[in-house]
Amino acid sequence: QEHRKIARAQLLEAMSERAITFAPMNGADSAHTVTVFTDIDCGYCRKLHHEMEDYNKHGIAIRYLFYPRSGPNTESYRKAEAVWCQDDRHAAMTAAKLGSNVRGGGCDTPVAEHLRAGQMLGLRGTPAFCASRVISIMFWVTTLRKTLCAILQKRASSPSPTT
Repeated sequence: QEHRKIARAQLLEAMSERAITFAPMNGADSAHTVTVFTDIDCGYCRKLHHEMEDYNKHGIAIRYLFYPRSGPNTESYRKAEAVWCQDDRHAAMTAAKLGSNVRGGGCDTPVAEHLRAGQMLGLRGTPAFCASRVISIMFWVTTLRKTLCAILQKRASSPSPTT
């Protein structure tokens, strides 16, 4: 069981260079980086994206991997490819999550790789959240921030180990 968790974490980390990460601004460090498999057309995914500023304000970076639930050669898949092919992927993701038609494509995208990884992890829906070695935990959007912030507060209030 532990070996599978480590392998999954390594799989996700290997894709971090080909992800779209929304991190805290102004040089603030992220206390947590959460990998989220997202579908541009998913309502809960859009709600998560709408709350991005709050997550970042609490030191939580969101690393998006594409998981178009309808599969390859579908409108959701094409939207993911179009977002990836934009010069400003952050703005394109935000526009797409707001329902704007992002045009483009034709570049080398990681969408198929992300989709395969999600399938290997057994994902059945979006948004799907993965944090540290805790993989395949589905959080309702409204509880993720509370859960991670509680972890941060607990760490902050714990005495530092002495060396």
